Amino acid sequence: MRLLQINDIHLSDQPPAMRTASYTDDVLDKVHAAMLIASEQRVDVVVFTGDVFHRKNAAHTTHRTVQQLRGILLDFGIPVRIVPGNHDEAHGGGLEGQPLLSLPGDEVQLLYGDDPDWPICGIPWNNRMEGSGGAEYIAGKINACRAPLVFTHAPLTVHPWPFGSEARGWVEIAALTPLLRDSVRLVAHGHMHNGHDCGFDRQPRVPWVMYSNPGALARATIGHDDAGREPMVALINYDARGAEHVAVEYHAVPHRPAAEVYRVAERAADVARASGIAALSAALTGASTHVVTPESLVLLLRGLARPDGIADDVWEQGVALAERSIEEAGA
Repeated sequence: MRLLQINDIHLSDQPPAMRTASYTDDVLDKVHAAMLIASEQRVDVVVFTGDVFHRKNAAHTTHRTVQQLRGILLDFGIPVRIVPGNHDEAHGGGLEGQPLLSLPGDEVQLLYGDDPDWPICGIPWNNRMEGSGGAEYIAGKINACRAPLVFTHAPLTVHPWPFGSEARGWVEIAALTPLLRDSVRLVAHGHMHNGHDCGFDRQPRVPWVMYSNPGALARATIGHDDAGREPMVALINYDARGAEHVAVEYHAVPHRPAAEVYRVAERAADVARASGIAALSAALTGASTHVVTPESLVLLLRGLARPDGIADDVWEQGVALAERSIEEAGA
């Protein structure tokens, strides 16, 4: 059988910070492109591994947007399964009142546990996945499945930590594999937007496990990790007759250039403003004065010399912003 894995599309009527107003249409276009790949590759079932929607407040995702997504999924006549992610749930947990509950119907179904029609199992998000003993908790959930192909919205990552030592609570694949039952052949997961190379993780006790995370379909932030990343989906081939017959290929999804979907100029202005404020703050720290009025503080600001390495326009922005803040405080 052939499957397509789609991760973290983060659909919303309101764009994330630094994304342009076209965000909703951009996401829907990429979902359509991903489903077209599924159709062209004659996929049997498409599995979304969590975070279909972006904002936990259901008011930020209209019924119209939910139905647009549903229409795209139904247009291709391919069964769709969805594993809920942390963004799909309400703040207190569960799906009550959330957009995801309005999506299922016909061939679109939520995937909890083993699927009656396919050798797949779905494990939705749970906060315990990032707690102490996360590897043991996730392994317990996987081992409770009977299916060889597991799809989960779990914080799995490769070693070493791809994002530095602050990544506490994420579970290393190498720590999870020895805890899995022998019949697990694939763990396809989302949550980690950067993804990783697909491949086998071999351990002494477990013959092999294939891990797949093509990364998020959404590009929510303007940082290099998101803006410079190419959205992908995973094409999974499974043959139950082969002892190790699972193959995963990542396919790029057509998308608009980063410069067209991010508010790049506003981001550059924010960075320049922050640099100016930081330089001004450092200069004020070294100043000696007994001023107590807003007017005298403004005079002090205007008399400060621009530090080396700070551009004139950046320094002027910082001074002007500080003056406005002083005037507002004095008023």
